[in-house]
Amino acid sequence: MPLRAEPSDRSEQVSQLLFGDFVSVLELSEDEKWLYVQHAFDSYEGWIDLLQLSAISEEEYLQLQLHQAPVVANISHFLHNSQRRQPITMGSSLPFYEHGKLQLAGEYYHFQGEIYDTRYPKSRGFVLQAARQWLHAPYQWGGRSPFGIDCSGFVQMVFKMAGYRLLRDAYQQAEQGRMLDGLSQAEPGDLAFFERNKRIVHVGILLEDHKIIHARGCVRIDLLDNTGILDIQTQTYSHRLSHISRIVST
Repeated sequence: MPLRAEPSDRSEQVSQLLFGDFVSVLELSEDEKWLYVQHAFDSYEGWIDLLQLSAISEEEYLQLQLHQAPVVANISHFLHNSQRRQPITMGSSLPFYEHGKLQLAGEYYHFQGEIYDTRYPKSRGFVLQAARQWLHAPYQWGGRSPFGIDCSGFVQMVFKMAGYRLLRDAYQQAEQGRMLDGLSQAEPGDLAFFERNKRIVHVGILLEDHKIIHARGCVRIDLLDNTGILDIQTQTYSHRLSHISRIVST
């Protein structure tokens, strides 16, 4: 569901909330149809249609903050109970999941798909495997799902699947991890950041053989050198390299 810049369906989508995401309410719109919320996972803020949220108690909110939920490993799947069948996408959280069952906002669901356990941070190899699962997902500004995702949303969701919590936007992610001295020190699984007019505007994940996986048009693989991203098809540079950062040490 879209998180918007203003309380209107016509407003820019700045991010998305997926099943299992939870928020705190900061403000109610004048027409009482929209809520200004803060996403608990990354502290991102925006407006969401009141009809698209289910209320939970303060106690459940605090429990969710302490609970490291597994995430969906399938590109898409379904939750179900006796009342409804709920579509769910890769990277969505499954609160209080145990033996194929979960509970949220007073409802119990069955889930028979595959999951990733996020309680223990994964290796670089897992990060690369998870990144490739998103290949060819279409680009969508503010997106965080396999059916539409932007560059920083892609990086955030890959690392969420691997058990790491990254912030939402590329310029915020650039402040996380350990900055390396240059591309010569980089390894697969590191993050590459790109700049325009001294501002971080793009991010991707390094692969083997001087390649990078990133969201541009769709999630795709291109070449990377000290200048930036070299489009494999056009042999032109699309982004100028700023720096490399490391999130996963092993």
